[in-house]
Amino acid sequence: MNSVLIVDPDPVSRLRLESGLSESNQFSGVFSCGSLSEVDRFVPVYKVSVIVLVQQLASDQAALDCITQAYLGVGLVLLTDEKQHIDEALLSALGIHAQTSTTASPLELMVTVAKAMVCRLKPPKRMRKTLFGRFMKD
Repeated sequence: MNSVLIVDPDPVSRLRLESGLSESNQFSGVFSCGSLSEVDRFVPVYKVSVIVLVQQLASDQAALDCITQAYLGVGLVLLTDEKQHIDEALLSALGIHAQTSTTASPLELMVTVAKAMVCRLKPPKRMRKTLFGRFMKD
């Protein structure tokens, strides 16, 4: 089973997301923290497979780059505003594997986390070129 880390500065929405994923019984652990600086305390200790981020934290590009570089095998889910949808190409460029809205149902959030778990197994395009070099065709 896999663990999920929710990173959200709002304690009310963080608790709602955490309880929704915990009640699904699909993950070995669901943890939460309030900032990106706390991620390092959770990922190695609890073997986190997916990190769920709110959009306002994902706008800190330097911190997001540090997380994607430090934890290559961890999937990232972006929680956006209800009316906002970000292009898949931009998400991929940012290193984010899936997105859903902050008002998503627990089932929808669980499916999005599962999508990120699957997508994290496929290395990013820039890494595939490094790994496979001349054997790959674009």
